[in-house]
Amino acid sequence: MSQTRTSPPQAHERSRSTTRNVLVVVALVWTVQLVALVAALSGVAQADIAIHFRTTDIAWFTLMTLLTGTFFLPFAVKAAALFGKKRVLLVATGLGFVGDLVAVFA
Repeated sequence: MSQTRTSPPQAHERSRSTTRNVLVVVALVWTVQLVALVAALSGVAQADIAIHFRTTDIAWFTLMTLLTGTFFLPFAVKAAALFGKKRVLLVATGLGFVGDLVAVFA
C-alpha cells in the first residue's frame, strides 16, 4: 500500500482562512446582537408610538419582527433552493440593511 503525504497548509493560506473565519463569526454575532438591539429599542419606543397614534392597542408592535420573519421564511427557503443560499443570504442582508437605514432616518 502506498501512502501519500500531504503538505501542511502554507502560512498565506492559513491567514486567509483565519481572516475569513473571523469575518464569518463577526457577521453572525452582529446579526444576533442587532436583533436584540431592535427588540430593546422597540420596547423603549413603544410608549411614544402609542401616544402618537392615540391608542392603547400596541401589543402587536413587539411581535411584528417575529411575524414578518415567520411570513418570509418559506419564501427565503424556496429562493435559496432555486438561486443558492449565499445569494439569498446576501440579498436578505442587503434588504435588512436598507430597512435599518430607513428606520434610522425616519
